[in-house]
Amino acid sequence: MKVNISDFFVENTIVSTTEQDVVYDLPRDKVQEVWDKLSVYYTEKSQEENRSEILVEDFYRLLAHAKVENETAVEAFGLVKRKVLSCYEASDAKEQKVNIKRVILGDVMNILKQRMSELLENIEKEKQIYSRLSMINADVKIVDGSLRVCTTPFSFVTLEQILDDKNEGLTCILKYKSREYKGHCAYPKGKFCIVDIASLEGTFKRHNVEISIKNEFADSKHPICTAIIKELCKGTSIDLILNNVHVLLSRWHLDEVCKNTLRKFIVQTDAKKLIDGFSSVFYVLTDVSVIKVSRSECDFSIRLNGVEVFN
Repeated sequence: MKVNISDFFVENTIVSTTEQDVVYDLPRDKVQEVWDKLSVYYTEKSQEENRSEILVEDFYRLLAHAKVENETAVEAFGLVKRKVLSCYEASDAKEQKVNIKRVILGDVMNILKQRMSELLENIEKEKQIYSRLSMINADVKIVDGSLRVCTTPFSFVTLEQILDDKNEGLTCILKYKSREYKGHCAYPKGKFCIVDIASLEGTFKRHNVEISIKNEFADSKHPICTAIIKELCKGTSIDLILNNVHVLLSRWHLDEVCKNTLRKFIVQTDAKKLIDGFSSVFYVLTDVSVIKVSRSECDFSIRLNGVEVFN
């Protein structure tokens, strides 16, 4: 007699559940469970009894694949040898994610803008040089960063700077202790010069500072020296400059120490304020170091992480 189980209620077994649904399965009787266990048992037993034959078949299959790969490699190398194919080394592209803070991005952009302005300035200088050289109808090449003018097929002249026939202006030679700085500045005109140029020439000394003003040309433009010439032409007293030039030098050398840092924060103290707006003793915090700048009446020192780098 056949019995249709759909006519009778049979409680299903819960297999698993999710947030959206419940998975059921029909209950298994003892005969089905025994049958499944016997099937697994005899399958494993058959595989164990025929293990040697299975290994032999796997081995022959492996040999067949190796033969195909070997023949393919021989054909491929033959094509490479006959220059029909070319070999290229390929590497996996590694993707690396880096999180960069906005402050660092801002500092990097400022450095890029500064370098871009320097690049544009140098491009303008090159244009001026090439416009001058075009008048002599000679081949010009840039080799190892030097500008070469070919005079003959076998000789050339290296140019560093093109100057006017007559270079007029003042040269300032600044000596501070054992160091010397030199800068040239053309004669300021109009409202930028209210004194007689001839009256500015001479040598002036005070404490560790010596300033010499000469009416001659110098192939150097140190910013502090050119600033001294411009201030003298405006009528600034040489005594005021001698008393404060060490302050300008401290700031210039501080910029040299910090020029490769991305970030810097200035921490001022309660000490006396000087002409640059900073206290006589202040600190500069960078991403890797602490810099202490001390300025006295006629001297200054710079310490990097406690080590004196300038005095």
